[in-house]
Amino acid sequence: MKRSCFLVALLLTSFACGCKARRDLHVATTTSVEASGLLDRIVPAVEKTTGLHLSVVAVGTGQALKLLERGDVGAVIVHDPDAEKAVVDRGVAERAEIMVNNFVLVGPASDPAHVKDRPIEDALRAIAAGAQPFVSRGDDSGTHRAERRLWKAAAVEPAGTWYREVGQGMGETLTMANQLAAYTLVDTATLSTFRARVTLVPLVSRDPRLRNPYSVLWRTADGRALADWLRSADARGLMRPLFEPVP
Repeated sequence: MKRSCFLVALLLTSFACGCKARRDLHVATTTSVEASGLLDRIVPAVEKTTGLHLSVVAVGTGQALKLLERGDVGAVIVHDPDAEKAVVDRGVAERAEIMVNNFVLVGPASDPAHVKDRPIEDALRAIAAGAQPFVSRGDDSGTHRAERRLWKAAAVEPAGTWYREVGQGMGETLTMANQLAAYTLVDTATLSTFRARVTLVPLVSRDPRLRNPYSVLWRTADGRALADWLRSADARGLMRPLFEPVP
């Protein structure tokens, strides 16, 4: 009896002070978003503004979309437009593009494959022809998928000891490429964050095929609340200068 009275009193006190139950939202995002430092900028602001509590896991885009389709997360931030549209077409989620940056082919300053400022397909062919070391994420992430599309466009099937698939996130892949004095594909936001820690330099960056758009997909009401915030003026301000917000 005493316990029941205590619980009733606690509920009445919570109601009187306007307390609300915490709304937990599970989110999957790409490792490039985490490596760029953007999560550290936006998560506190989201929680303060929306009342949501975000539990974020950083994985490759492929894995993030699987988590969304299974209902393990309410929203994802990913960067593979074709795969995203397929999920939307299956009626699993809604989607909005929120920001964009670019991929960059980086490598040692000596540039042994002589790829600087060449079209990306020519650059990849030169790396393969010279069997110059290339480190690939190899993790079915948005970056890895983009890389595979570029190799295909170059009519090259990368294989051999010069090509290393490491199954790691963007930061780890960039660090490993730096240690090996190898070439790799990286997004500009991550490269900016790691710039003081690596000696690799940008070699191919202006090719239009290196555009890298990011979208938010959601399947729950709280996921929609996150998506709405990510398209707000406050969010766009926090995205700069790591990413270029989409109006």
